[in-house]
Amino acid sequence: MLVRFWQIKDAVIATLALTKRDLMTLNEEELSEIKQATDILGVFSQVTAEISAEKGVTISKVLYFIKIMNRHVSSDKFSDEILKPGCKNMVYKLKQELKERFDKYEDNEVICQATFLDPRFKQFSFINRNKYEYTVERLRNRLQSLQSNNSTIQTHATLPQPTSTDNSSAHSMIWEEFDSQVQNVTSNINPRTSAILEIDRYIKEPILQRTEDPLKWWNDRQAIFPALVDLVKKRLCITATSVPCERQFSKAGLIMTDKRSRMKASKLSKVMFLQSNLPN
Repeated sequence: MLVRFWQIKDAVIATLALTKRDLMTLNEEELSEIKQATDILGVFSQVTAEISAEKGVTISKVLYFIKIMNRHVSSDKFSDEILKPGCKNMVYKLKQELKERFDKYEDNEVICQATFLDPRFKQFSFINRNKYEYTVERLRNRLQSLQSNNSTIQTHATLPQPTSTDNSSAHSMIWEEFDSQVQNVTSNINPRTSAILEIDRYIKEPILQRTEDPLKWWNDRQAIFPALVDLVKKRLCITATSVPCERQFSKAGLIMTDKRSRMKASKLSKVMFLQSNLPN
């Protein structure tokens, strides 16, 4: 609202001067304060739009947005010497609320893992380097546990049984030493080592462009990071806010009006599914 008012202020002031001369209008000091307020709140508006998106990954952006908002309100252009009294109070309140609401977000394991597993961000969104290293270590432990439980390594390491042929004994003599060496190498792979190597390979991958799709990136590399892909499916699918869900409830309310109150719940569910998944 403030942005729109600032954009059309000249037209409003000119119109009021012609039609409502006796009407009290904002003075230069107040207009200057409105401009400062729009500059302060601009980043918050952009973050709200980004984090409330329905299409695309949002959970991995949370830490980066927290860092950007904190830097924004702490920048020199919003120092006490520059700000108007009203805007000074606004900035103080924003700093206070950011600290109270988001100070512990780097302790959230799900958010930290989602941030790291987004190839657009990896370590670059973390405020605290120790939190990043802790997240990597937790992921290594998680991968080690998963690989130990499902015996993925042993399954892939199993050699196919040789087919029966007339020269099977001769073939066995030829390949016996080679098969034995390969079997020893593959069977001795440690789940911990495998987890470390897979995560290290991921870290060394180039950073994905911000405008690219991280889900497509992972889909193209399923064979390279088989264990990490399973974790990605559980992390990057999470929405950062409840806005997409609230939009669905709003749509449901529009569909289920008084005139259509006889619609059964099963039918309403199908209509909502179609509205959510079909292009407009």
